[in-house]
Amino acid sequence: MKTRIDVSQLNELSPEEKDKLRGLWKPKRGDIALVTADTLGKDDTALVTEYILEYKMVRVDFVTGSGSYDQGQLTPLVDIGQMIELLRNEKGAIPIMEEYDDNTFAAYYPGEGLFIYKYELADALWEAVKSILRG
Repeated sequence: MKTRIDVSQLNELSPEEKDKLRGLWKPKRGDIALVTADTLGKDDTALVTEYILEYKMVRVDFVTGSGSYDQGQLTPLVDIGQMIELLRNEKGAIPIMEEYDDNTFAAYYPGEGLFIYKYELADALWEAVKSILRG
């Protein structure tokens, strides 16, 4: 089971939508984030090892070392739990989720006309999150 979005899904967002996602993200130890080429010279993913709230600084580990970055320099690869939390905080509720016999998932908010049909729960939730970032 896929548990988080990947870099290709993050790249579906516009720069403004990525900024909004960064602003909604509450970094914590164990998060995975993308450090962009603007910051690092090349795109790379990193494991968050510490978040210093007072300075909005995030300490991360890479395969080749570690570093500290401003929260705005990292874009989270959100997981299922983070997406549910984000949807609850921004919409006041999470979408209704249904699993079908063919192992696909549907996510929808009654009365809103948003209906998402995907093969992975994380992908269905990501589509709902994108609708918030674009709204």
